[in-house]
Amino acid sequence: MKLFKKIILTVFILLFVAAVVFVSLLVYEVRFKKTEVHREYSPDGAYEFVLYQVGAPGWPYGPVGAELRVLNAEGDVLDKETIVIGNDGGNITVYNLDELRWSDTTLEVVCHGEEGVTTYILELAEGE
Repeated sequence: MKLFKKIILTVFILLFVAAVVFVSLLVYEVRFKKTEVHREYSPDGAYEFVLYQVGAPGWPYGPVGAELRVLNAEGDVLDKETIVIGNDGGNITVYNLDELRWSDTTLEVVCHGEEGVTTYILELAEGE
């Protein structure tokens, strides 16, 4: 009888651990996973712009998180901006990125969702 109780307890513990792992992976996918959507280099090749989707869109018609990053030639992050795009529950695509305007010191990123257009300015110099 003691062996039977140990087996049942072990099965319940394993099921509990499996459920915790499953829920943890689901939370990671929905809230924190970064998916690269677009990567583009400056005209002179000195900088790189990367657009990431962060997590999954809110259900059923919620916004989706995104991260804009500017990297130098060595791959170091010079500036980053965490944004929210109102895209009616859809994932971010390259079509949400309207325009990139490179200047000597800044990068203007024009993004749109189903609910409007927004411009973000990222610095091209470290520490600013």
